[in-house]
Amino acid sequence: AQPFGKSHLSLIFRLLDTVIIYSCLIFIFKIALSFTKRFVLAALPPLILLLSPCFLNYTCSYMPDTVSACLAIVGIGYYLQCWLQNKVRKRYAAILLLILASLIKTSSGLYFVGFVGFALFMPLFQGKKKLNLNLPLLVSASLGAGIITIYIFYNNYLNKEYDSTLFLMAARPISFNEARYFLFSRFPHTWAKEYFILPVYLLFGILAASIYFSKEKGRLRIF
Repeated sequence: AQPFGKSHLSLIFRLLDTVIIYSCLIFIFKIALSFTKRFVLAALPPLILLLSPCFLNYTCSYMPDTVSACLAIVGIGYYLQCWLQNKVRKRYAAILLLILASLIKTSSGLYFVGFVGFALFMPLFQGKKKLNLNLPLLVSASLGAGIITIYIFYNNYLNKEYDSTLFLMAARPISFNEARYFLFSRFPHTWAKEYFILPVYLLFGILAASIYFSKEKGRLRIF
């Protein structure tokens, strides 16, 4: 078989998935380092993800969750750099990554909507009376929303045309009390252990306590 033939598509897909995920983890570390200036603190976000059993289970698989989540986190990080460090060009990198994350997993579009909405309405939060009618931002955001919308309609067309449920995107709210009870009872006993291990939850508690006591002293400082 050829090195990049059909027999190797699964291997190539899994390798590409893994490379994207771990490249994103490196970018997450670099973005955190630009804020904290501390290697240990900057290493925490990617380390926490790597210590998640659920994250590791989806990595190197056909599930889109980890790739989309990593791209969204990097996009949000770029936006924070744009907003807090005045790196305007990072805004468009953030939009591009959030669009890509939304195309891979549609629910990630919530982060795209939140980013664009905050970027437009941020002057109002700062006490100004006008919106941020930045033409390049509006054009890039509109193009992104258009691409995502076209993808959703095309995906729905494929599902109907081929009677497929592989890429089914439909709201399925929990409508039975038994189902609600099952979900809420299952989370603390099973899913909580799948998302993070106990040391990570303890770390979350230490970070929350550190932030709380730092605020009481008048400035935010972790460790």
